[in-house]
Order: sequence, then structure tokens, then C-alpha cells
Amino acid sequence: MYPEDHKPAESAQAHSPEKRGRAGVSGVRGLNQAWSPPVDIIRDDNEYIVECDLPGLALGQIEVVLDRDMLMIQGLRTTGSERTERCERQERFSGRFLRSFRLPTDCRPGASTISLDAGVLVVRLHRVSRTEGASIPGGFQAMGTLPLLSDSLRHRFDSAWQPPVDLTGSDTCYHAVIEMPGVRPADVLVLAVGRTLVVRTVRHRPLLHQHGMPHRQERFFGAIDLRMTLPPDAAAHAFSWTLERGTLNLAVPRRLVY
Repeated sequence: MYPEDHKPAESAQAHSPEKRGRAGVSGVRGLNQAWSPPVDIIRDDNEYIVECDLPGLALGQIEVVLDRDMLMIQGLRTTGSERTERCERQERFSGRFLRSFRLPTDCRPGASTISLDAGVLVVRLHRVSRTEGASIPGGFQAMGTLPLLSDSLRHRFDSAWQPPVDLTGSDTCYHAVIEMPGVRPADVLVLAVGRTLVVRTVRHRPLLHQHGMPHRQERFFGAIDLRMTLPPDAAAHAFSWTLERGTLNLAVPRRLVY
């Protein structure tokens, strides 16, 4: 089982971040060095909001460190590589991840809230008003992070983008794991058309992005239209799926062949 735009004979190198042109967003599993999940930073009159895509993780697996003028988001993610299933495609990152930022001078780290919803970590940092003695803010300074996307490139991806996918198979079933942070089950449509599974949804941009001032934009929004061609022994119309922690899990049973 694999997306229609790729063939199973492709090497792992073809799926590397450099080849895909989306460094740090998706790539080959098992990298030894830390990977960088995408982050958006929005400012309004009262606070900075840091949003980080971490699908598949629970809040207890993520460490958020606020130390003086630094914000660090770090942890460890496994993506099921310990399974004995045959791997047909690997795009999702696993292992240690790290993002770090130097905070602006009008940020009060002690007054912060942290939450995780549908695979999106949200850190809210209170802003200090000038009457409280803050100097003019210089903005967030990223430490060794992803390059920002140009407006033209972001518009192209926002119109239709393809999330990273892992595909595996066992003696009885085929599995697909698709990263969809911020997507709700009610917004997902999965259907079988012959031997093709079609996954459609829309990742909506939060209202905050429309009213706040963006400091950094790395995350992708917009329509997803993913099509996966199934092997001949797959019982396509017997598929099942769940969406938990921003990760869509698809299962397709295999027919017995005598």
C-alpha cells in the first residue's frame, strides 16, 4: 500500500527531507540527530502564542523549559519501528526532537500556560506592557531552526499539501499512519474507490492567525487529498480508521489467498 505519487521501489534517500523540499517537517525515520518539529509564533496585545506540531505524543512525553530568556521544547518520539511488520514507506521522524528560541524582552516566562490538543502543543507567554518597564521587543530569535517559508511557497502548500505517511504490512493487515495535527475526526473523509483508498480533510488555520501578528510561520494548513493504491490481496472496503493525538491510523485487512 503506497501513495499514488510514489512507487514502492524508491529508495529511502528519495524520501529524505532534502529531496522532499520540506526540511524538518517530514523525513526518514531513525535519524540519530535531533529533528525539528514545525512551529508558528503569533503575537497579540496580551501574549505570545507558540504552536508546535507534535502528532502522536502525549503531554507527558514533551518537556517545555522556560529558563530566563530561553524557551525550549524537547522530547522523544517513537513511531512504531519496534513492530515486526514489513515497512513499505517511512516518512515520519522519530527520535529526539528539539526547538529553542530566545524570548523577546517584553515576554514574562513566569506567566505561561501549556496545553496539547490534537497533536498541537500550545505555549502561551504573557507580554509585559511598557508601563511595567519592558523595553521595545525584538521578537523571537530562533536557535538553529528551520528556514521560514516565502509567501508564494506557503500559498502553494496551503492550497493542497501532503502530510508524512508511514506504511507497513503484516500477514493479516496493511497499516498506514498519517500525521494530521490539528485535524478533527468530523473533518475527515476516508473512502475506498476500487483498490484505492482516498483520505480527504482540511486543516483549518486557527482564528488567532487571522487577528494576531505572525512572528514565525512553519506549519502547513489547507486541503489534504491523499490517495493510496492497495495491493491486490487487500480488502479495501473493509478498512477502519481512528484519529488520535493528531495521527490518523488506517487498517486494511488482507484476503486469504489459497
